Amino acid sequence: MRKNLFLTLVSFFCFLAMTNAQFGLGAGVLYGTDSELGFTGRVNYDINSKIGVYLGFSLLDSESEQGVSASLTSIDLNAHYHFSEGTTRPYALAGVNITRASVSVLGIKVSDSTTGFNVGGGVIHNLSDKFALFGEAKYTLGDADQAVFTVGARYAF
Repeated sequence: MRKNLFLTLVSFFCFLAMTNAQFGLGAGVLYGTDSELGFTGRVNYDINSKIGVYLGFSLLDSESEQGVSASLTSIDLNAHYHFSEGTTRPYALAGVNITRASVSVLGIKVSDSTTGFNVGGGVIHNLSDKFALFGEAKYTLGDADQAVFTVGARYAF
């Protein structure tokens, strides 16, 4: 599983490096209906003014108490379709989600992952050519289904 994910990520970034589009890095705070508060980091890639993709990692939940720790993380690969150009750009999104839960008790670690599909939308508001704010709502369909609401900032290269 990890080997396939690593090869997919390497292929994705090699493809991005060969093209001539706009990259961005983003970070934000999220709220999941099952996981509550969390954090996310993203790499954005705008193929053109209408279509973009992002690869994101989210820490959905993490707890540790008296030798027991648990975490819930996700990796998202989503495509955006922007409805308009300009300062404020609403978009629809669709993509794939891999959610991983892991528990460690007295040094013994157990984990499991599940794959789901994302659907949703959001809006990007450009404050300048390089800096933007975003808000997003998505629903993950699958065994780890939940609604996730995210707000954050993005810096474009």
